[in-house]
Order: sequence, then structure tokens, then C-alpha cells
Amino acid sequence: MRRKRVFAGLLTVLMLLPMLSGCGKTAETEAPCVTKLEDGTKTIGAYIGGEAMQNIPDMVTSGYFGEVSWGNDSCHMATYNATGKADFDDYIALLEKEGYTRVADTGPDGIHQDVYYAALQKDETTIHLVHQALQSKTYVIAGEKETLSPYLSQDNPSVNTARDDIKDSLTLLDPINGQALCLILQLRNGHFICMDSGYWGGGKLILRTLQEMAPEGEKPVVEAWFLTHGHGDHFGGLQDFTDSQEMCDAITVNGIYFNKPREEHVLKTSNALQKAGHIIVDLCCVMMKDENGQSTKLYRPVMGQRYYFGDATVEITNSTEFAPWPNCTSDYNETSTTFIVNVDGQKIQVMGDAETACQYNMMRSFRSDYFDLDIYQVSHHGYNTLTVFVDYVAKIRTAIFPNRFLVDAVCEDGATPYLIAHCDEYYYQGQDRGSLRMTFPYQVGNMEILGNQYPTYKSWQDTITKSIHRLYIEG
Repeated sequence: MRRKRVFAGLLTVLMLLPMLSGCGKTAETEAPCVTKLEDGTKTIGAYIGGEAMQNIPDMVTSGYFGEVSWGNDSCHMATYNATGKADFDDYIALLEKEGYTRVADTGPDGIHQDVYYAALQKDETTIHLVHQALQSKTYVIAGEKETLSPYLSQDNPSVNTARDDIKDSLTLLDPINGQALCLILQLRNGHFICMDSGYWGGGKLILRTLQEMAPEGEKPVVEAWFLTHGHGDHFGGLQDFTDSQEMCDAITVNGIYFNKPREEHVLKTSNALQKAGHIIVDLCCVMMKDENGQSTKLYRPVMGQRYYFGDATVEITNSTEFAPWPNCTSDYNETSTTFIVNVDGQKIQVMGDAETACQYNMMRSFRSDYFDLDIYQVSHHGYNTLTVFVDYVAKIRTAIFPNRFLVDAVCEDGATPYLIAHCDEYYYQGQDRGSLRMTFPYQVGNMEILGNQYPTYKSWQDTITKSIHRLYIEG
């Protein structure tokens, strides 16, 4: 017994020796695969084993490192706290010194001098940099090389090509009796920006509307189709296009903008319909064509980006990378991409189904006077819109939401009635109104009611059943 105790004591001493040898020193832990640059700077790979980060320089800053988290499509996001705009600019210079090429940015003023963005590429890597001035945080989002939208630059063919016979207009399309979101913005060059696509069964109405509004004799050109998130009442209309090559051939789509959520979000939801968004988008990119006859490109909107489309710009105010995990909702709502469309000097805030965390992130990222909104698409059909967000924004003139039942809805903190009482006008869809259209510059009271255009509830239900069967039973 005594010999066993002696042996155990010796073993304990041997195990403690490595730790005892470091007494009085400041130990520095490094991952085995850390790369050191010529100036001695470590890489972000020092903090995580992710392959995408191993050759990306660490930010040299007086601030401090926060964390590295997994993102979507095998991306990683490194967070640097207590950083300023000078740190952001210096880091861009460091990356360029290491051979990265800056391919896009939002200029010296960023968005409202609140959020700054830059994209850099080298070999097979793309880096998105986002600096939030109000939070003094800089984010490095890195992953495999991706195609970036040409509309991130003002030097694209669609800018400043306005036509005298067309005015900017926004149509809140109602293919399914006020049950889904689909917005169509027509630019003065005659082209379109589509935002979400409603439920299954509404695709034919979308196509018909685009054809009626397009310049006479021209095929509709959608410069961008933004999808806020992967719920069926937001991407479902694209399902109809994947069912028909003829429908795809009747339209030109230069790009689909969809930030796929991280794998954890996909696994967390068990609803097959919510996962269908990835499949639909991939199919559309195969079946649709752009103005050059090439396959439609898939682009990833990231917070802080500014896109230039004709006479309009789109500024991304929240993206999937900033969705809380694991403290998010049980579905995709908190992965919503939100953005502001600037047209004719007016602002349209598109929210998708953004819930509380997204709204708080927007408030933390932008000063309130940035949200001087002419049109506000009420988040999540009126549910989970915070009264604190309504109070924070500088102004909401017109609120639109695709559900007639929400006039009487009471959210967790009563936000929908509160919102209605604090805006100049509100419009909703349903049996008594249907689709709505506003022409810019828009003045309160000038909403045009187009009427009912949706199919019957029975046909909508049948369409969904058939689509689910085709996608998940027939494979």
C-alpha cells in the first residue's frame, strides 16, 4: 500500500513539473499552426484552428481581441473590441501590404459615419471588414473566395441611366391574401429590385407584374433579388420559377442576394420548409440568366455594404453574421438581412422578419437620425417589433405590412398598435385592399390600392403541398 502511495506522489510531481517550470513567467499560448509575418505579427489563426484564418494577419491595435465565431459557408468572424476608425484603416493597409487587394469599400464616410465596410481578396480568400464606430468594434469575416457584386461600385452600367417615361415606384405585391412579403421596386432605368417573393403560388403574379411594368417590348430585368431570410413566406415565390424553365427564360436576373445562415441555425430548426430556401436559391441560379446570358450569380450581403442600382442605393443595416447564437429564436427570423433603400431622396427600411436581437443590433450600430424613414416595412408582419425601436428611430412616416390581421395585433410589448399611433399612415394587405403601390417622391396619402390579385386559399394550400412532395419526398 505504501509503495502505491509513493508511486502516486511521484506521478503527481512529474505532472506538475511543466507548470512549475513556468512560475514567474507570462506564458503565451499559440496554436501549432500559427504563421508569423515578416514584421512578427501573428495571424488570426492564433486564436482558432480554422483553416480560413491561418494566413490572415492579426490586427495590431491598442484595443483587445474578443472572439472568433463560426459563420456561414465555413466562414469565421473575428471580433476586435475597443477599436477605432484609425485601427480599421491601418488594418486595411496591413492587409494590402501582405498582398490583399481591396475590391470594394464604402469610402471615407462609410454609412452615416457609423458603419464602415471594405472587402479584400487574395488567392482563394475573401475578407469582409466591418467597423461599428458607435460600439468601437471591428469585425473580420473571412472565408473562401467568393464573387462580389459589381453593384458594390458606382462604376457599373446601370447607374445614371434614367428614362423620362418611367418613375420610381414601390409595389407591395399581394399574391396570397396578405400572408407573405413581396416588394418590387422599379427604377427609372426601367429595371427592378425585388425584395422577397412571398409564398409558393405567387410566382406567376410576380412575373406578370414585372412584364406589365417593364418598358414596352422589353424583357423584365431584375438587377437584384434580395431575400431577407429562408422562411417560405419570403422565398416561396421563387419556387414557381424553379418549376418552370419557361418562366425563368421570361425574365433576366443579374443577381440573387441571400446570406445563408450558419449551419447551427439550419440544424436548430427542424422545419423542412425553412431549409428549402437554400435549395430554391441554388436552383434559381442554375435556371435563370443575367443580362450577359450567364447563370445568375449568388451574392452575400454583409452589414455595412452599399450597393448602387440605377438611381437607387441599398445599404445593409444587419446581416446573418450578427445573428445571436445560440441565444436566437428557434427559427430563421433572427438571421434576417435588413437594409435601407434610398430612392428620390427618401428612405425605405426593409426588415424581413427581423426580431428583437436584429433591432437592437441596428440601434447599437447607427445613430437614430439615420433612421429618418419615409417607409417602414414592419418587421415580422408586426410581431416582435419593439416599442423601443419605434422610439429610437427619428421618424416613420408610412408603415406597410402584409397582413390585415395585425391592425388589432398586440405584440409582447404592444408594439404594433404603438407603431400605428406613432406614424403618419399605415397600410396593410388582405381581402379589402390587396396589392399597394406608391410612386416617388412619395407623399403621405398618395398610396394607390391596386386591389385583390391573389389566388384562392385552396389553390395556395394545394401548391404548397405539391411543392413539399416534389422537394422532400420525390427528392
